Amino acid sequence: MKRRAGKWEFARPDGSPIPDVAPPLSGNLEDLAERHARIDHRTLTPDWYGDRLDPDPILDALLPKRIRPLAA
Repeated sequence: MKRRAGKWEFARPDGSPIPDVAPPLSGNLEDLAERHARIDHRTLTPDWYGDRLDPDPILDALLPKRIRPLAA
């Protein structure tokens, strides 16, 4: 993951780029069901101590800090 020219760029470990958007859905019901078969009510449930996911430290690490201007 790199930030270039004000835009985030993502790449796989082999260096190949990850596209900004997913390919369009085919409209095929079986394909759609297969893509989402692993997503259920437990998908975001952590498997450590039962704690809820806290996105703040993740976002703090990924997003640049905003610098407040000094008071005039």
